[in-house]
Amino acid sequence: MLSGIIVLTTIFLLGFTPENRVRSPRKIMNTYRGEKGFVSFSVPMFLIKPFIKEEDQEVKDLLRDIRKIRILVCENAALNPRAINNCMQDFAGFFRDSYYTDLLTVTDNDETVIIKAIPGNNCMHDIILIASDDQEFIVVHLLGSLDMDKFRELVRDEKTCSAAI
Repeated sequence: MLSGIIVLTTIFLLGFTPENRVRSPRKIMNTYRGEKGFVSFSVPMFLIKPFIKEEDQEVKDLLRDIRKIRILVCENAALNPRAINNCMQDFAGFFRDSYYTDLLTVTDNDETVIIKAIPGNNCMHDIILIASDDQEFIVVHLLGSLDMDKFRELVRDEKTCSAAI
């Protein structure tokens, strides 16, 4: 009898630990999967890499350590009026309590683009791009890491190419 009470108490307490309430981008995206107006899907990188042109070898090298891309899209807010706002609030709450760092935030009129990632040793892990306005909300989650040296090299090459044109 006493051992049963101890087991039940342990299960009860473990069910309410903060670790069980931790949100993740995957859990948030899965919450909205299938709701009216939302489309959510994942694509493994091995399916994407063949579509990157041969001359873009730097891009392939940069994306080498990305395992998967998850995408969540809400295209028509009229189908689910509060959906975009609720989803944005879920992500904002998640980012408040996570290790993600702001890389870039751009706001133009009613459109906002936010890029966040978890910083690592000369790399960025699990990059999340969020683009939103009054009618659309898009989340792109890159699972894996980007080497910052390769990223800087790619940006430097693009600036050189743009200046030459």
